[in-house]
Amino acid sequence: MDDRSGFTLSPQHLAEAFPFHLVVDRDLRIASVGASIAKVCGAVRPGAVWMDVARIVRPRLRNVDFEILQALCGRGLVIALENERLSLRGHFVYEAEPDRLVLLASPFVASSAELARTGLHVSDFALHDAVPDLLIANRVRDTSLSDAKRLAKRLVEKGEALEVARSAAEAASAAKSRFLARMSHELRTPMNGILGMAEVLLAEGGLDARQEDSVRVMCGSSGALLEIINDLLDYARIEAGFLELESRPMSPAEVLLDVVSCFRHDAESRGLQLEVEIEPAVPRCLVGDPKRLRQVMVNLLGNALKFTHCGSVRARLGFRSEGERARLSFSVVDTGVGIDEGARDRIFEPFVQADEETTRQFGGTGLGLSISRQLVELMGGELRCAANPEGRGSCFAFEIDVKQVECTAQACPGPKAVLETRRFAGRVLIAEDNAINRKVAERLLQHFGCEVHSVENGRYAVEAVLREPWDLVLMDYHMPELDGVQATTCIRGAASERSGVPIVAMTASVRDEDRQSCFEAGMNGFLGKPVNRQHLADVLAQWLRPRVGP
Repeated sequence: MDDRSGFTLSPQHLAEAFPFHLVVDRDLRIASVGASIAKVCGAVRPGAVWMDVARIVRPRLRNVDFEILQALCGRGLVIALENERLSLRGHFVYEAEPDRLVLLASPFVASSAELARTGLHVSDFALHDAVPDLLIANRVRDTSLSDAKRLAKRLVEKGEALEVARSAAEAASAAKSRFLARMSHELRTPMNGILGMAEVLLAEGGLDARQEDSVRVMCGSSGALLEIINDLLDYARIEAGFLELESRPMSPAEVLLDVVSCFRHDAESRGLQLEVEIEPAVPRCLVGDPKRLRQVMVNLLGNALKFTHCGSVRARLGFRSEGERARLSFSVVDTGVGIDEGARDRIFEPFVQADEETTRQFGGTGLGLSISRQLVELMGGELRCAANPEGRGSCFAFEIDVKQVECTAQACPGPKAVLETRRFAGRVLIAEDNAINRKVAERLLQHFGCEVHSVENGRYAVEAVLREPWDLVLMDYHMPELDGVQATTCIRGAASERSGVPIVAMTASVRDEDRQSCFEAGMNGFLGKPVNRQHLADVLAQWLRPRVGP
């Protein structure tokens, strides 16, 4: 029988287990009959025409054919036999062969007297009348199979829908990642030209006081625009789930002192006291993300100074250790305008400030605190806002998870010397496809005393490196012919004594995955655009020797 019945019974099994059974072929002739039926109704024998010896009385059917009997499979039937002495109850079920049907049945017998009238004896029945059990099992199985099939179909449909949704989400995520990378590159590239040339003008000197002031205004405005660009890109990366933290040795005290030094001149020019307190318990070296820690500190200190007209701003760095868990704490307390209690949660929402007057008076995108809170949460902490416990003003504070590490000079080298006024000796190759960025890099390197040569794509860079000696290569990421990663791979794979030349990425593609690709290709360093003179000087000091004399 087929998969709807679950039974495959040979004629011998039918005879032994079901003494009351009928097998009907496609011509509606009886193919076989149970021994007990044959004993009671002699006309019901193999070869007899079904309609001559039996009829269906429930449901009432006058004319039946094989397809009708098939349609009745699984339904309760009452069959009356030819001599009217016996009625059978049962169900048609399919045989394995598609041209035969089997009726598994039991007689209607209510008493021993009725049994005697039928001419049957107890021995004519099976030891256990298995028909009800089998019919119930069959029905349960059919129902279970049907439910299972429906469920499987729904699961398949849902699985297909989920797969489609997952593929769409992955495609959208990839598109968003590509968009962010492209926007970051396209925004940083012209900013590199603006800031770079402004720094070149300041570095080369020769400006009168009015000209120098104009260039410094240009630098300040460009820096503010760059901060807005960085905020928007960081917010988009965090929302898309693409921002990952670094984990490397750092000196939190040095990070804070570096941040404070950036604001010291502004605070003093406005008559504000900028105080720093570093608890003795703060280790010199911890493991964390110094870049993102610095970003949060800059935002909190910058906000405190922006909204404080008189008095002081105090930054405090603390540390506590509980077993294997280490926590770094930071707080900024100011005597500024303060924040109403009802607005303290709202200010952490993106694009939101305390009120419209704040936006008009102080400007800003309203993203700084939102990004800072999310960065702190990524670092295992919570950024909180409260009133200044000592009076007017506000207090912003957080604690983050850090790891302790053995302090070495290599892990935490301490503050870097100011290198902008130093000069270096060496031949530097610039691989850069953007003409403005090439000019900026050339002017900055010439200011530092370097001998400079430029090429406009990766293929020319490979040829130049293998043709003549260089002390340092500054390699852009996105270039025609060969990009920076491909060019570096070719150089490192070349059978040449010049293939080990130091190569540092100098690119507007500053995502973590871009940085990782550069190092995996064999680059020795990474310098993001817009190029900062101090950062460029740090790179030159690492790979070039100091220039003696003019």
